[in-house]
Amino acid sequence: MNITIKKFFILSALLLLSIYAILIFYIIELDKINASLQSLQNSSFKMSQKADELRQSSDDLTRFARTYVITADPLYKTQYFTILDIRNGKAKRPFEYEGIYWDLLEPKRSQLHPQNDPISLEVEMKLLPYTEYEFSRLKEAENQSNKLVNLEVQAFNAMIGLYIDDKGNYTLHKEANQDLAISLLHSEQYHLAKQSIMLPINYFLSSLSKRITQDTQELQEKTRQLFKKIFALIALDFFLFLLTMYVISKKVLSPISKITTMITKIKQKKEIYKSKFYKDEIGFMAEEFYTMHERIQDDHKKLQDLANIDELTGIYNRRFFFDVSNKILKSAYRNDQKVSLLIFDIDNFKSINDSYGHQIGDSVLQHLVGTISARLRQGDVFARYGGDEFVILLQDTNLEVAFEISKSLCKTVKDKVFAYDKLVHIPISISAGVSEYRHPYTDLKSLIKSADIGLHQAKREGRNRVVQN
Repeated sequence: MNITIKKFFILSALLLLSIYAILIFYIIELDKINASLQSLQNSSFKMSQKADELRQSSDDLTRFARTYVITADPLYKTQYFTILDIRNGKAKRPFEYEGIYWDLLEPKRSQLHPQNDPISLEVEMKLLPYTEYEFSRLKEAENQSNKLVNLEVQAFNAMIGLYIDDKGNYTLHKEANQDLAISLLHSEQYHLAKQSIMLPINYFLSSLSKRITQDTQELQEKTRQLFKKIFALIALDFFLFLLTMYVISKKVLSPISKITTMITKIKQKKEIYKSKFYKDEIGFMAEEFYTMHERIQDDHKKLQDLANIDELTGIYNRRFFFDVSNKILKSAYRNDQKVSLLIFDIDNFKSINDSYGHQIGDSVLQHLVGTISARLRQGDVFARYGGDEFVILLQDTNLEVAFEISKSLCKTVKDKVFAYDKLVHIPISISAGVSEYRHPYTDLKSLIKSADIGLHQAKREGRNRVVQN
């Protein structure tokens, strides 16, 4: 398993992206299938609804025709022809006409079913996705219903004594015959005609049911297949997750743990031994670490001899400060340049140590050094003089400017409250003394002594201030 970590994670990421892209595609396909199912169910309902409307209109025609010949009430004859006109698109179609309509009485009927624009039942059926066979069956039923109208019209005319001549026209006037009208609408011929209407509707419903069932099953099968693929992708994704966790453990966490152990042993000055790593980024880092450690061991003594930095604060120590400052003063003397020195310490630092412990006291020193360092110029020499006492050599700076710089540093320290672990907040301040490199202070020690006098005077005057001397 010497594949690099970078290459492994790139391959894993590409595979994951591919899986997610395919999952998104399958989810979109599922949504399309769901939309198709809903559309299929909606279309099936509407097509069945129109077939039922055709059946219902035929039954309503029969009911009103028979009622008329029995009661001779012209209202039923009017309603009969209204049904025909609505079906043929000659009269306005009521709202939700396919529901309960003719069984309601006025005015409730018109209140619940306001009039819409006229449209024939045939036109409405053409707007729906019938098969050619299904549409032909409904059209056949409608044609048979229209044929039955001829028999019903014959009964209507018998009610007023009008009969068919040899040419098939209603021109013969005789005595009205209600019994004939009733017998015509209850004859075997009439029942056979009704059957010829209902049989095509029955065939249509059977065909539609089979087609919708088959289409639904096909869509459901597609859904099942998609779910199988989705579950397979989820399983692959889970396997990839486990593989990634395994690789992370073997190639990242375990090597880091070994390196951490080596670092701890080095800190404890214990001997370390080389461990075997994979040939990847961390393995390379470990090899470099071993090489670096060996070099550090070889150079440790030299580094100790050359150490110029205060271990706690990270700034120059006293010895190095004297070395550098003496050179600067000599150069300033030769070039007639102004040099000033600032010496300061933390007010009541002993109380901080006594109250919070030396660990926090050390953190306060580090905080102070960070705050001061951020405000110093590139050529200023900043060093820890001892304990909580610090010195700054300000090049090309006269006493007045040094005094202003010192006051600014005091304010900065005062404004920036020390915080430890977000729980301990300690306001700190400094007192400082400033002196300038001039007669009689012609060497570093006398310059420090002069500034130190100013520091003690600042302490006596109340602390958190600067005194120039």
